[in-house]
Amino acid sequence: MMAIYIYYKRRNQETFILSAGITIAIAGAISALICTIFWNGTLDYIYLKPYFVFDLKDIYLNTAMPCIIIHAFLLYKKQKKV
Repeated sequence: MMAIYIYYKRRNQETFILSAGITIAIAGAISALICTIFWNGTLDYIYLKPYFVFDLKDIYLNTAMPCIIIHAFLLYKKQKKV
């Protein structure tokens, strides 16, 4: 993740969407690391009975990926115009 961020930052193609996506992904990774250190695994605490069980890191990581994909799509559109 950090390599992608540094690459785009050096090419002056950093956007708010990319910064937000990377920040959210890092927060999810830190959350997973904390769960692993303190509970020897993940502590799932949000339970939607007929569907699935998840926790905050899942929300972070599933929010970060669309941000990064949207950034890549917008960058592709911008480069295609040039």
